[in-house]
Amino acid sequence: MAIVEAESPSKVVSISVNSALSGECLCSKLVLQSGATVGDLRNAITEQVGSSGRTCILFEGRVLASEELLVGRLTGDVTVEALQCPWPMLHIAYDNSVVETWNADSGELVQSQVLSKVAAVSAAFSADTRFVILGCNDGLANLRSADTGGSIRMLQARGGTVRSVAFSADGRLALTSYASGTSRIWNLQTGACVKSLSKHEGQVFATAFSKDSALVATGGIDATAKLWSTRTGKCILTLPHDGPVYVVAFSPDSASLLSGSFTRAVAVWSTTSGELLYSLQDHDSRVFCALFSSDGKSILVGTESGSVSLWDAELKTCIHTLRGHASAVQAVAFLPELDMLVSGSEDGSAMLWNRTTGECTKIFGAQAGTGAKVLALTTRCGL
Repeated sequence: MAIVEAESPSKVVSISVNSALSGECLCSKLVLQSGATVGDLRNAITEQVGSSGRTCILFEGRVLASEELLVGRLTGDVTVEALQCPWPMLHIAYDNSVVETWNADSGELVQSQVLSKVAAVSAAFSADTRFVILGCNDGLANLRSADTGGSIRMLQARGGTVRSVAFSADGRLALTSYASGTSRIWNLQTGACVKSLSKHEGQVFATAFSKDSALVATGGIDATAKLWSTRTGKCILTLPHDGPVYVVAFSPDSASLLSGSFTRAVAVWSTTSGELLYSLQDHDSRVFCALFSSDGKSILVGTESGSVSLWDAELKTCIHTLRGHASAVQAVAFLPELDMLVSGSEDGSAMLWNRTTGECTKIFGAQAGTGAKVLALTTRCGL
């Protein structure tokens, strides 16, 4: 399906759209002006063919955000697909080992499960949201089905409390970090520990895989973030900070690593040279969580005070500071299907924010008031 750019100053674009599932032509010759966004295209498709839910526009396997311009990004002979998504899902994991699934569009609680009688200290969802790992005080990391709650595998090591956990993008590996200062890479198919990483002095608070799984990053109480080779288990870079490092996250292209620390700043580093590329300053308290958007152009930050900040990673400017949580924000996520942001807090609530206006549109609070704390959350388009 080609997008044809007319030879005129107005750059009118004529677009045909196929279904990503069936390949059927949904509509053809939609005429949009040069200033049109992906959101405009989505609305035009919905007007022509109708929709029982949200329509996502896919380009090269990635869901395009609504504010992205068509002209400039989509030019020449390219393929665009539309995916009818019944509703976007929000998955939340709490320290009482409860995992909830919500309809992020309607605010309806779809499912709530108690996955373990043991309290969790850390948690992470796989990229496809099918699995969740709960890290506990006894050194066990429990791999479970997020759909059924069934236990799949126990990852056991002698390292004390499991302070942080992460999945590789393909779901084949897991990274667990401990109060002892060690971290371990696991093969989730066999349950075997394939690498042990032990360079931190004291607790390791943060873990992350690069998108291609070639690198892992850790951050600890020893005021360092470290970059490791997944294949060899060797430490490649040590990045010094002025205080404990609470979060690490890779950019989508793995060229950069962000870290958040005691100093109320987010630092962005080159994963090749270890050079500090830039720093996002003036958060109102310690940075507890942060991540890049899927296109690498935005950074979302959650802090100890309960505030959430959205940054333009290219301009290094703060777009919004969002306030509403009563306690520290422990998890944040982008929800591109709704052009929303999500944050989860120690107050037991998750909040949905309008990315454009900064307005809070929904609060997911089934565990609010119970003393349960949000440890992790993730979003996915429901199919």
